[in-house]
Amino acid sequence: MFRFIILINLLYSLVQLNEATTSEEIPICQYTDGINLNLADSGIRQVNKLFVSSSQVVCLNLKNNEINKIDSRAFDELPNIRYLNLANNYIDYKSYMMTSEYQSVETLVLDEAFLITLDHNTRENCRYYRSCSQYTDKQIEMSIKAPLLKNLYLRYNNITTIKIPLWADNMPNLTYLYLSHNKLKTVDFFKYIPSTLTHLFLDSNQITRFVSKLLHNLKELKMDNNNISTLCGTDNYCEEGMYLKNGINIENLSLSNVSLSTIDPDALEDLHALKNFNLSSNNIHKISKHTFDNLTNLINLDLQSNELVAVPDICALQKLNTLLLNNNNIIRIDDRFACNISSLEILSLNQNKINYIGSGAFHGLPSLKALGLSGNQLEVLTDNWILAENSLQVLYLNDNLFSSIASMTLDNCTGLESVNIAGNPLKTLSLKSLMNLPENTVIDLNQLKTPEVPVCGCDCNAYQQRYGYL
Repeated sequence: MFRFIILINLLYSLVQLNEATTSEEIPICQYTDGINLNLADSGIRQVNKLFVSSSQVVCLNLKNNEINKIDSRAFDELPNIRYLNLANNYIDYKSYMMTSEYQSVETLVLDEAFLITLDHNTRENCRYYRSCSQYTDKQIEMSIKAPLLKNLYLRYNNITTIKIPLWADNMPNLTYLYLSHNKLKTVDFFKYIPSTLTHLFLDSNQITRFVSKLLHNLKELKMDNNNISTLCGTDNYCEEGMYLKNGINIENLSLSNVSLSTIDPDALEDLHALKNFNLSSNNIHKISKHTFDNLTNLINLDLQSNELVAVPDICALQKLNTLLLNNNNIIRIDDRFACNISSLEILSLNQNKINYIGSGAFHGLPSLKALGLSGNQLEVLTDNWILAENSLQVLYLNDNLFSSIASMTLDNCTGLESVNIAGNPLKTLSLKSLMNLPENTVIDLNQLKTPEVPVCGCDCNAYQQRYGYL
């Protein structure tokens, strides 16, 4: 039952991939081997020299205060501090970035921390609406020395430019860098980043061009909500696009809502390690054949909310588990469109314009467990559109044009646990047409497009003992 619920949630709610690594929440202290000193929301305005003295403190939370000054020796008597949270303060970023030094800190949170120019009322108002970054553009030159720093959060700071020429020397262990929700237009700073950086978050900026040959250490790259029109195969003409060559270790790549319209056929050829690929909410009309051929380790592919008129070539994706193609302009599903992908379990084709599905369309998907075909223009499914050998458990046929249960051709769905047929213009509901379904199949009839459902003349008492929910 637990597995069944997961399948329904994944398909019907279309849960976003990589939820754990893309959270907007401010990270909490994870260290439990010492004191967690929480001074958040305390009205603190200055952090003076030798602010706290204790070798037991491992985490210090100073978020949501009114701090405008931090002495360069404020934390000298905290030799074992590993987590420092200064989010939502008024810090003078120019002096702070040039003088701060942390010998033991591993996680430094500076989200929305540099708002010294705002009065108290303006600050409190924009903090509530998470819009403070609109007030002060910043060109940051960073000289913070933190030899053990692994996680750096600089979100919501309205940063337009970053200059960090000694980044690799001052932060030689930096692994996670969060620059989301700023106003970066370029990634020129990337050439200074230490080789230890594996996770880079640049979502919700103003980046139009990302051309770098230094991607080989990255494992995760998030670029959502920028303006990347093209994934380029060569950097020579990539004026408003992204160049992904040498991204040989990238496992998670997210390019949702970046106005992407073109993917060059060879743009992805170096992404052999890619496992999760999010291309949702773009303007992609067509993807050339063989574009995905080198993505042999891909597990999840999200292409929902684009302008695709046909299912792209995915035959080489032999490890693919989830494919989301809902909210496109796909008209037909041809025979064996996916070739033979034994690993595919979840396929969403909801909210397209599909009016035809070939008789062998899903024959090459023996592990398919959840299939979404809702919100299309289907009137009939042909015989053997799916084989009895398939593993289908969850099926969405709601909001189509089926006039009868028989036209859905569900005879081969021998393992079906749930089917949604609501929102179809059913003229009759024949109990005989349901007899071939498994005994415990749940049928969702909510909001059928018919005022009355005629009842057959069979022995309904006996039938209701088997299907008690009717």
